[in-house]
Amino acid sequence: MDMEFDTTGLKKVKSGFVAILGRPNTGKSTLLNAIAGRKIAITSPKPQTTRENITAIYNDEEVQIAFIDTPGYHSGAKKLNRYMVSQSINSISDADVVVIVTDPSSKEDEFRKFGALELAEKALELSKPVIIVLNKSDKKKQREGMLPVIGKWSTVPGIGAVIPLSAMTGDGIDILIKEISVHLSEGFAYYPEGMDTDRSDEWIAGEVIRETIIMLVSQEIPYSIGTKVISWEDKGDSVRMEADIFVERDSQKAIIIGAKGSMVKKIGESSRKSLAGIFGRDFHVFLNVRVEPGWTDSSRGLIKLGYE
Repeated sequence: MDMEFDTTGLKKVKSGFVAILGRPNTGKSTLLNAIAGRKIAITSPKPQTTRENITAIYNDEEVQIAFIDTPGYHSGAKKLNRYMVSQSINSISDADVVVIVTDPSSKEDEFRKFGALELAEKALELSKPVIIVLNKSDKKKQREGMLPVIGKWSTVPGIGAVIPLSAMTGDGIDILIKEISVHLSEGFAYYPEGMDTDRSDEWIAGEVIRETIIMLVSQEIPYSIGTKVISWEDKGDSVRMEADIFVERDSQKAIIIGAKGSMVKKIGESSRKSLAGIFGRDFHVFLNVRVEPGWTDSSRGLIKLGYE
């Protein structure tokens, strides 16, 4: 029997899904946060900070756009690397529009393997509209390098638009929204009014703890770090939360804990301040450090930490 749904009072808007892709450190997550108007995705100068797809929902009077931030497109042999790349590639088939974010000043060649061109070609093979974003246009060095890059992208058949933009200042985001809207169809909104992400507060909190660790500890350890919130008590004006920090080796555990617990205390205090700023409430953060040997290259480990 056919089901009928009452759509009385529902407003029709242009709506759809947009995949944000690109190499690591081009500013994809910063762009997502700028669109959302708050911190949803963590950011850092270190590559491969984003590990899984994150959705931010943009609404105005005429459109609703679900932007999907994806892990940076890179090569890597471990199961975690392959999982991250699969998140990026799989988002293309589900998207109505593909936005590829590049950094014109980067020394990385976007026209070689694992570059933006490869992503654009994958999207064009699936007949997806492709928009190229030249990020960090607020910086002089980036602006000076843009004209040759725009010229190079203009020779690629099928590219819909090339848009200079600053995810940091927000300049150019309105132009990006308008260009995306051209490719969307009118229909009912996918998400309820007021919803700005598909991620829970607990998930965001776990990511903020991981971001704090990335910023505080040495270069290589962050790639072996995982976090998982195991308890969350919402007390109205405050939250009491407990989280596990996972590492792969005992030596890494010792570094995260620090002398007499100094580093894990610093991680907790810094995370608490960040979370209070994001959610506007006091946070009481309790952390455990656990060893999960080889979890980044183990199906069991990835499942345990919620990546599969």
